[in-house]
Amino acid sequence: MHFTYFSFPVLYPREYISTVHDTTLLNYKTGKASTKSTFIYNFKHSIFKQMFYKQVSKSLIIITPTESVKKQIIKLVKDVDPKKIQPIYEGVTREYLINSRNANKSAPKINYFLYVGTFYPHKNVENLIKAYSKIKTDIKLYLVGPDDFFSKRTENLISNLNLKNKAKIFKKVSQDVLPEFYKNATALVHPSLSEGFGLPIVEAAHFGIPIIASKIDVFQEILEDNYIGFDPNNIDDIKEKIEFFIRERPKFEYKNILNRYSFEKMTIKTLELYRKILKIWSLMCIITL
Repeated sequence: MHFTYFSFPVLYPREYISTVHDTTLLNYKTGKASTKSTFIYNFKHSIFKQMFYKQVSKSLIIITPTESVKKQIIKLVKDVDPKKIQPIYEGVTREYLINSRNANKSAPKINYFLYVGTFYPHKNVENLIKAYSKIKTDIKLYLVGPDDFFSKRTENLISNLNLKNKAKIFKKVSQDVLPEFYKNATALVHPSLSEGFGLPIVEAAHFGIPIIASKIDVFQEILEDNYIGFDPNNIDDIKEKIEFFIRERPKFEYKNILNRYSFEKMTIKTLELYRKILKIWSLMCIITL
């Protein structure tokens, strides 16, 4: 069995492999991402932590989306065998690539910075908005994400900082429409404190728009030096790097980066891993018999 998320049947008796997408919930235990009481949050987090360690310890193979997540797991789980952790990169889906061809190239040109993602605390959107409030520019800030408790909190921050004319949230944007946001954006801004991969980063690279993002390990692994990096915990640094982009308008080449990331390649490597495990398992059964 391949369990593709954190949750799995704890009493499952057979061999299995797991995908660990990130370690955010373990590295950022703040309680800010929960609407529950502190007691309930801590109880649930304790259960999750135990399940995580058991899943990592018992898995035959652990698939991660990046080398960065592999290093995080090794740091968190001291006795895990690094050899059983296999990073396999993700990419841009075929359906998304098809939709991107139909993106509205002739839309009226509005200069805007784009953020795509959720509004959970580790996404650090509040620091981005606070930094943006200090920048004198006509470029808008468009935030694309879900409609939930955290998006409403983000809207309140925009209102409190008197940014309603400069910053706007777009909720529940479909995959048919999202390519238009990417295609016509001035640049992508991604202030996250923690990620397992960062699909919006690769999607932005697909459209060739400049990227301004956090200097975290995973983004540096994916983009190397092909982006403007900032300290996500430093509002002034976020402000200064966005202002640098506005002044200099640097260009980046993403062709080589995009060649590394695709769900087709991910699928092929995952199938190869399945075959390898099944071959070993078959040999073990023969030896046992």
